[in-house]
Formats: sequence, C-alpha cells, structure tokens
Amino acid sequence: MNVKRVYNSLKNQNIRSLYFFAALLFFLLGIGFFQLPNREMRAKKTELALRLIGHKLLQKSGDSTTVLSSIQIEGDQHLSIHLADQKTLDPDHLVELSLNHLKTDLAGSYIVNVVDLNLNQTVYGFAIDHFEQKEISCLGRVLPVSKYAIEFSFYDQHLIPISKNVPAIGLASASFLLLFIGLAGRKESEQESNTNALLRGYRIDTARNRLYFCNDFIELTTKEVKILSILFEHVDQLVERDHLLHEVWVKEGTLTSRSLDMYISRLRKKLTQFSHLEIVNQRGRGYYLRNN
Repeated sequence: MNVKRVYNSLKNQNIRSLYFFAALLFFLLGIGFFQLPNREMRAKKTELALRLIGHKLLQKSGDSTTVLSSIQIEGDQHLSIHLADQKTLDPDHLVELSLNHLKTDLAGSYIVNVVDLNLNQTVYGFAIDHFEQKEISCLGRVLPVSKYAIEFSFYDQHLIPISKNVPAIGLASASFLLLFIGLAGRKESEQESNTNALLRGYRIDTARNRLYFCNDFIELTTKEVKILSILFEHVDQLVERDHLLHEVWVKEGTLTSRSLDMYISRLRKKLTQFSHLEIVNQRGRGYYLRNN
C-alpha cells in the first residue's frame, strides 16, 4: 500500500468537505443578513423625508410660520409637496435636500419635477441615481415667485438597498463560490476515487511518454499517450471514435480515420505487457479501457 497516496487522498477529501460545509455556513449567514424592505415602514419614512424637504424649502425662502400642506400620494411611487403660498425656489437647494434626505435606504433612483401651479406646467426637473449619478443640468438659477408643487417619482421602490446589505452580498458571493468549489471538488474526488480503484498502480507520464505499472513501464508515442490518457479518464466507459479523432487529430489540423485504428492496434500490442489491461472495441462506435 502506498501510504503517501492514501494520506493525500484523505487530505484532499477533508479539504473539499471543509469547503462544502464552509460554503453552507456562509450561505446561511448571508440569508440572515438580508433584510427585505418593509413597504409600509419605507413609505412612512419617505413621507417624513419629503415633509422635511418641504420644511427646509420654506425656511430657505424666509418662511418659518406657514404650515406645510399634507403630502399628496398617488400610488406607492409618486408623491408630491405643495407649497401653498407664492414662493421663490432655488433648484440647487432642492437637489441638495433630495440627495441628503432621500438616500439609498429609501430610494436608489428617482425623478423630481417642479410644477408651476400658476402656469400648470413643469418648469424644472432632475433625476437622482445614487448608483450611477450623472450631471444635473440647469443649476445656479433661482425660479421666480410663484406657487409650486414638487413631484417625486420613485422607480425602484421595491429593490433591496445595496448600501444596507454589503455584508450580505459579500457573504452570499463567498458562499456561492465556496459551494461551487466544494461541489466540484466532491464530484472530482468521486471521479478520481472511481478511476483510482479501477486503475490502481497505473500512471501515465506525459513528459516521458511512458505508461507505468508499479516499477515497470512501456514506451509510447505522443499520440498513443493522448489516446490512452482519454481512455484512462473514461475507464470502463465507451469513448466514441469521433471524440478520439477530434481530440487527437482534428485539434492538430489533421483527420485520418485509419490512423486511429492503426494506433489502437499498436497500443493493444504494447499493453500485452500488462496482461490485465485491455482496449475493447465496440464496432462502429468506439473504444473503452477495461482492467481485468
């Protein structure tokens, strides 16, 4: 028994199992960090934020006594503030207030329109995107005295705010990566285990073009090594002729069906030195390697 080989096999099994269980743990922790938005609470917080924006706009215009009218709500994505009296409006200040009080925990992206109620038309507007903010136009101009309504249209209200879930996203990403490695490792381990059990003692040396069995070896050509390596990977499984032709000849720019038969014949003769290893032909389909 090769003690070193057994030790390495057990060590690799333990590492792969550790990957798998670590992935599972990270995944469960990631789920715990995710917090789906409470729509009712979010709506209340948004309404309070708009009321604060309206209050500060009135203060900016020198009005500290007028009671702010109620926030008008149309559905769950459109809200508006009505400034009842004649006021001036500073767009720069409105943009600043929007950025400060409507952050990603309430809305990642939204559009703000200023409607002149006397003219019944939109006189200013801008879009806020906390994830990919672009330049806001027409800043530095103060709107004339009039009655204004400020409309806010939110178009990602149902998204989970990224800034609040960075740990969750990190944990989830790590868990998926580890889970993939763990599952792939377990599958690979099972395949290696099955192959080692069927071909115990055999080893192909692609650098020297040799097939070893314990302390004995046979010399092979480069193409014989390629063919035998493929058959070793699929021991006791049929490997179709087309697959062998593609892997050994087509990839090198040549295609000769009779060459495959010739190389298989040569391999069979060489493998007689190891009497329990045999290449079996399934007529018209392909070959498989059998360890008797």
